[in-house]
Amino acid sequence: MKIIGKNAEEVNQPSNEVQAQELFPEINIPQEHGPDEHVNDDVQELAVDLFWEKKVTRAMKGKRNVLHFPIEVIRRRLRVDQTQCTLMDLDTMDYYECEIIKSDREQVDMYMGYGWYEYAKYVNLKVGDVLLYHYHSPS
Repeated sequence: MKIIGKNAEEVNQPSNEVQAQELFPEINIPQEHGPDEHVNDDVQELAVDLFWEKKVTRAMKGKRNVLHFPIEVIRRRLRVDQTQCTLMDLDTMDYYECEIIKSDREQVDMYMGYGWYEYAKYVNLKVGDVLLYHYHSPS
């Protein structure tokens, strides 16, 4: 998984659906899934790539908080037995080995723990920063 950048101004990431189409013409228009998260709607045409964005909230910035994967990413890309992923920051080209944790709840909930903390601290995430993700599935 790559974090393309942490602020729209710094990486020229899309701020609306039209810009998303221009920046990533090979993917579909993002579908909103709440005020802080967008995921491309129809990933059936995509071989292994998925893009989404997430706005940093006060809860995400906390010292031991995790980064939840959108449900579409879990259903369509993450393996149930997947326990780690590599996070790459394209601004710095730094890599972070992250653990993937699955909740014990009935509904599938997966998130990044260790590795995500180090990244968030290193780049000094601020509430309101927007992260753009690119997930390339190994399968």
